[in-house]
Amino acid sequence: HLRKQIRNISEALAKLPLNLADTTEAWMTSVDSFLKLKEEENTNEYLPFVCKLGFLLGSGGDQELAVQNLLQFITGARSRPLPDGAIPKA
Repeated sequence: HLRKQIRNISEALAKLPLNLADTTEAWMTSVDSFLKLKEEENTNEYLPFVCKLGFLLGSGGDQELAVQNLLQFITGARSRPLPDGAIPKA
């Protein structure tokens, strides 16, 4: 998917050092999978959840809301409240 959309990407990736190439390949694979699933969401009913890691780790002041959103997504409780004490336990 990404290789088709970005011209000359193979040549650029070939110039990376091995340790950086491994990391880049893993990242590109995850982004590519995300985009493919998102593109076909009408047929596969894929519902992505995207959140900045900094929010979950508490750098930004929105940690509790980010954890609540993540837990609601994971548990399917988006339309109902989480059980008492779920956020501190997370």
